[in-house]
Amino acid sequence: MIKDLERFEFGFISHLFSKKGVWIGDNSPINCKAINIGLCKNYRLSPIYHRKYDVVWLYEDIVFNYGSGWRLVIDESIRLINESGYLVIRTKDSNKGTIFELKSLLARNTGLDVSLDQQELLRDGSIVSVFKINRKNIELYSNKLWTIGVITNGEKEDVISSLILKTLKLIDRDLVEFIIVGPKLNGLSEIDLDLKYFDLEYKDDLARISKKKKLILEKAKNPNVAIFHDRYIINDDFFEGFEYFGYDFDYLTISQNYESGSYFPSYVGFEYRSFKWQNPCYEKSYNELFEGHFVNGGLIILKKTKLTISSFNSLLLHNEAEDVELAFLLRCHGIVPRMNFYSSATTVGIADNYTDSFKLYVHLKTQEPAIVEHMKKIAENLWKKLPNSLKSRLRYSRAYNYVKEFLFHY
Repeated sequence: MIKDLERFEFGFISHLFSKKGVWIGDNSPINCKAINIGLCKNYRLSPIYHRKYDVVWLYEDIVFNYGSGWRLVIDESIRLINESGYLVIRTKDSNKGTIFELKSLLARNTGLDVSLDQQELLRDGSIVSVFKINRKNIELYSNKLWTIGVITNGEKEDVISSLILKTLKLIDRDLVEFIIVGPKLNGLSEIDLDLKYFDLEYKDDLARISKKKKLILEKAKNPNVAIFHDRYIINDDFFEGFEYFGYDFDYLTISQNYESGSYFPSYVGFEYRSFKWQNPCYEKSYNELFEGHFVNGGLIILKKTKLTISSFNSLLLHNEAEDVELAFLLRCHGIVPRMNFYSSATTVGIADNYTDSFKLYVHLKTQEPAIVEHMKKIAENLWKKLPNSLKSRLRYSRAYNYVKEFLFHY
C-alpha cells in the first residue's frame, strides 16, 4: 500500500487526471471513484462499471501483491475501459509476477491493441507503466444473444430435451439458438424453435469431442456460446446470473452441482502449466489462478471471436484433456478463465465421486485473512524482541525469506 502519497511523483502522468477514471484501492489521491477489487470474488466487479472509464489506476498497491490472482485483476481492469483508454499499472517484480509476463499478457491478447505510452521508475523501486488500450469488437461485450450448443451421441435425448425446454422457459426464444452436434431428437419436432443439427463427416467410432465443440463455435450465429456435454440441465438462475455477472467476458464457466446438490468443481486447474497428467485443484474463493488453470470441459462458455473459433484442437478425443489444451492456448493469447458464480447448472446421471481425484486447494491468505493478520502481529512482535546480531543472521536464511513472502507479500 502507498503509505505516503506525497512521496510519489505523479507529474509525468498528470495529463490523465482530467479523464474519467477509476482507482483500484481504497485511497484515491486524485478525483475519481475508488473501488476495492480485493473484496470481490474472482475479482469480478458489477457490470455497471464495465466499459465506463477512460483510465483505470492500478497504482495504490503493487499489482503482483494480488498473488496468482493478479492476472484476473488485469483482465477485470481492462473490462472497465470503454472502447479505448489507459491502464496505469504499478509493478515490482517478484516470484508472483514480472513485468515481462504482464506485457506478454497484454500484447498477445488478440482482442486488444496495446501500446506503451509511458514508463517511469519510482523512488521506491516500483515501476509505473501507462498502457494505451484499444478494445476490438467492443459491441460483442454487451450483446445478450445466446447459442446453446450440445455435443451428443444420441443416448441422452431426455437430458437434451430438458435443457432446451428449460432454456425456453427462462429466456425469450428470439434471444437464443440451439445447435446439436449429433443425431436428431424425436421429441422436439413440434416445438417452434431455432434448432440446427450438424454432424461430423467422419464415419468412424472415434469420440471426436473437440472437433464437435469447434464445429459449434464455427456454426454459432450469436456471440455468447455455451457448449454443453449431454449431461447438463441449467438451473433457474442461469440467465439471471449473467445479468449480475455481465456479458463482458471471453472465456468462463459457471457454478455446478451434482443431482444430490453437492458441489461439482468446475473452475479448476493443474498446479503446473505442463502437458502432463496431474490431479486438478480447485479453490472456492475463485481468487486463485493456478499456472495450469482451466474450466471443466463439460460446460464451457466462450465469446465467439476469431481466436476462440480456432482454439479447439480437432485432433483431441474424449479423455484427452481438450479443455486443458484450450485453456493453455488462450492463456498464451492473454485470455484467462473467469468464473460466473451467479449462474449454475446441474450435471445429470453421474455419481458424486466423479471428481474425487480433484484436490481442494486451501491457501491460508485467501481462505482465512483474519488468521494471517494475527500471524503477522505475532511475527512482528517476535522480531522486535530478537537481538540485532540474531536478526542479521536470520535475514539471509531460507526460513526468513519464506515467512516474509508468505505473510507480507514481498
